[in-house]
Amino acid sequence: MARKPHLPIFSDDPLTFAEEARTAALRTKGMAATAIQDIPHPFWLVSALLWQQAVRFDPESPLWPDRDRFFVSSTRLLPLRNAFLNLVSTSAPSSAATELFGLAGALPGQAIAAACGMTLAEKILAGRFGRSLVDHRTWLLALPGDLETGVALEAAALADRFHLDRLTVIVASASSAPEEKADLSLAVDRIEASGWSIRRLDGDDTTAIAQVLAATPRVRKPRLILCETSGKTLPSSPKTTDTTPPANSSAPRRRGSVQRSWLRRLTRHPLRAEFERTLERRTPARLEDDFLRYSSAHQLSEHEEDGPELTLLRSGVEARERLADLLPEFVSMSAEHAPKSAASSPGEAEIFACGPREPAMVGFMNGLALHGSILPCGTANLSSADRMRPALRFAALSRERLLFVLIEDDPEASACPPWQQVEQLASLRAMPNLALFRPADSQEVAAAWLAALAWRHGPAVIVLARHPRQDSTVGNQNTLPAPTDIAVPSIRKTEQGGYVLLEAKGGSSHRAVTLIASGPEVTLALQARHRLESEGILAAVVSLPCWELFEKQSSTYRKAVLGQCPRVAIEAASGFGWERWLGDTGIFIGSEEFGVASGFDPLYQSSGLTPDVVCTRVRALLGVERKQEARARMETQKRGGDPRLRPSPIVKSNQRPVAGR
Repeated sequence: MARKPHLPIFSDDPLTFAEEARTAALRTKGMAATAIQDIPHPFWLVSALLWQQAVRFDPESPLWPDRDRFFVSSTRLLPLRNAFLNLVSTSAPSSAATELFGLAGALPGQAIAAACGMTLAEKILAGRFGRSLVDHRTWLLALPGDLETGVALEAAALADRFHLDRLTVIVASASSAPEEKADLSLAVDRIEASGWSIRRLDGDDTTAIAQVLAATPRVRKPRLILCETSGKTLPSSPKTTDTTPPANSSAPRRRGSVQRSWLRRLTRHPLRAEFERTLERRTPARLEDDFLRYSSAHQLSEHEEDGPELTLLRSGVEARERLADLLPEFVSMSAEHAPKSAASSPGEAEIFACGPREPAMVGFMNGLALHGSILPCGTANLSSADRMRPALRFAALSRERLLFVLIEDDPEASACPPWQQVEQLASLRAMPNLALFRPADSQEVAAAWLAALAWRHGPAVIVLARHPRQDSTVGNQNTLPAPTDIAVPSIRKTEQGGYVLLEAKGGSSHRAVTLIASGPEVTLALQARHRLESEGILAAVVSLPCWELFEKQSSTYRKAVLGQCPRVAIEAASGFGWERWLGDTGIFIGSEEFGVASGFDPLYQSSGLTPDVVCTRVRALLGVERKQEARARMETQKRGGDPRLRPSPIVKSNQRPVAGR
C-alpha cells in the first residue's frame, strides 16, 4: 500500500520561502525565464508572508469549503500562484488549478469585481449558516492596470456599499516611470475615496508587510495594500538546493486542524443537509412542481383581474421573486438605485441594488458563482448588454451558472431616451455557452425560467419585452385581435427551444408557409396567419424562444417543427443568424437599421413589422396575388393604364395654371 504523502513544511523565513517558490517556478517545464522576471518581485515576498501567516488552508484538502480564497488577477501572475500552490499542498489537483485559473482569464479589472462578489457570497452564506460554517477571507493579487479600469472603480464603490470588510486586494509595482506612478497614485486615490482602507508600503520591507497583513482582519473596510519598490529583485540563485524546509514547523499541522475542527462543527450543525445541498448545487425537491403550481394560479388570478394586458415584464419579475422564495441560494442583483420590486416586507427576498454599474454587477455575479453555493441573477436593460459584454463573456468562458433578466427599453418612457434594439440579440446569441430565451407570453416566461435553471453550460439570459402580449388598440387597421381558436401551448414545449404554436388548417401537410417568431412578435405572426388564411394561404406559426435548446433537438424534430415549405422569420431585431433556420428559400422581416420610435405600434411601424407588411412579403415569396389586386390591375389595363402614371400636361412658363387644376 502506498504511503500517505507527508505534509509540506515550508521555510519559516519569508525571503527564503519566496526564493524557493521563484526557483520552483523557473524549474517548471515549458516556463520561460522572462515570464518569471516579468512578475513584480514584491509579489513573491507578499505571497510568502500570506501563505505563512494569513491565508487559512489545508495542505491535504486545498478546496475545502471554508478555506480562504487566494486569487491572481492576470495570467501574467499564474506562475507565481502555481509555484506556491505546489509548495504548500501535497498535490495540486486539477480542480484547484481550474478554479484559480478562471479568475486570471478575465480582462483587466474584472478580477477585482469578481473578488468583491466572492466576499459578498461569504457574507450572504455567513448570515444564512452562521460563522461556525462560513468564516473566511478573500485575497487578491492584482496588477496596477487593474485599478485603473472603470469596472474596478465601480466594484470598489459597491464593495463599500455592501460593507465587504473581508476583502483584501494587494497591488505591487516595480515601475520607476513617472507617468505610471502618477496613474497608479490617481487610481489609488479614487479607490480610497470610495471608502476603502489604503496602506502604502515599501515592497522590500518584510516587517512592515507582515504587520499590515496581521492587522488586516481587524479592519472594518475593504482593504487595498500597495507595495511599491525601487526595482531591485530577489537573489537570482536559491540559498539552498533543498526545497524541503526543516521539519520543526507546525503551521501546516495547525492549518490541518482548522479543517478538522470545521468538519466536526459541520457534523453537528442543524443545517448540514441544506449546506451540503447548496455546496453540491443540487436542486431542492419538488421545486419545479411548486413553481408551476404558483405560476398557474397566478396567471389565472391576473387574467381575472387585469385581463390579457399582463405584460411579459411583470410575469418575468414575479417569476423571479417566486424563485427567490423557493431557492434560498438565489441572489438577485439589479442595475437600479432602488428596484421597484425590492423587499418591502419582512418575508420578501433582498435585491442588491447596484445602480447604473452593469459591468461591476456582472463582475460581482461572476464572483458569487465562482465562490459556490450561490445562484446569482442580475436584472438590467437590454441596451446595456454591450457594457456588460466583457464580464458576460468571462462568465460564458468559465461556464459558470448565472441568470440574467434583460429588459427591452420602453419607447414610451420619458425618463430615458428610446433605444431600438438591432444587434443586441444577435450578438448575445453568437456568444458560446450562453442560452438566450425570448418568451412570447406568461406561460413561456414560466417555462423559460425552468429551462434557464436547467442550463448548466454557462449563463442563461431571459429577454423580456415591456409590451403587452396583445395590443387592444381600437381603430388601428394593422392590429387585429388574436384568433379565438389558438390552442394554449403546453408549458413543457419551451424547454425544447421551439415548437408549433398553431398548425395550419388541415395539418402540416397543408402548410403553404411557416411563420417563425419569438417574443411579442409571435402575436404579429398569429395576426398575419389569420389574414393569410382568409385569403386561402394556409400558414403555421412556430414560436422559437431559445435557439440553443432548439439546436440540441434531433434533426427529425426540427424538420417537423419548421416544415418543408418556405419559412418567414419575424423579429424586431437584426436578422443575423436567422439563416440557419430559414434555409435557402426563407426570408427575414425585422430591423436592420437604427431608428427611434415613440410607442408600441410606432415601434413596429418603423421596423416594418405589421401584419400587412408580413402578409405582403409572404404573398411575394409565394408568388400569390390577392384577388382584389388582380381585379384592380385588370380594370386599369382596360381603361388604358393608371391615370396616375400618365404624363402631366405641359404648362408654359408664361401661362398661369387655372385655379383648381
